[in-house]
Amino acid sequence: MNFLNVGEARRRAAAAEAEGELLPDAKLQGALILVIEDEPLIALDLSASLRDAGARVVQAANVEGALAAIEAHACSAAVLDFRLGVETGRAVARRLKEKRVPFLYYSGRALDDLTTGSGAPVISKPAGSREIVGMLRLLIDGKR
Repeated sequence: MNFLNVGEARRRAAAAEAEGELLPDAKLQGALILVIEDEPLIALDLSASLRDAGARVVQAANVEGALAAIEAHACSAAVLDFRLGVETGRAVARRLKEKRVPFLYYSGRALDDLTTGSGAPVISKPAGSREIVGMLRLLIDGKR
């Protein structure tokens, strides 16, 4: 699986937005996005934003729930918080890569590829829904 580096992905998302390619009704239409977030309010807000962009959403709040959701659903992409309570999302990231599900990290901590080891883009909290949706769209388009 080829992951975009964060700078290139952000540049492409900004260019697509500037060209009007990220229209609200067509951003993630029909995509199934797995949201793995242990903070309930953040998970609800993020899920609502993704639904507003046309996605269907499955949520998990911990590593065990995320791994079960990955097995139960054919996800188009995932948003993964690196810190899930006392655990990290490394096992989840490994399983997503094995299943060839593109994902991004959405974290309140500064992360880099040395920390995550996944090659996945990292979006720092807080971020606007346009940035998250735009990055997911790029990841999904890159998978095809």
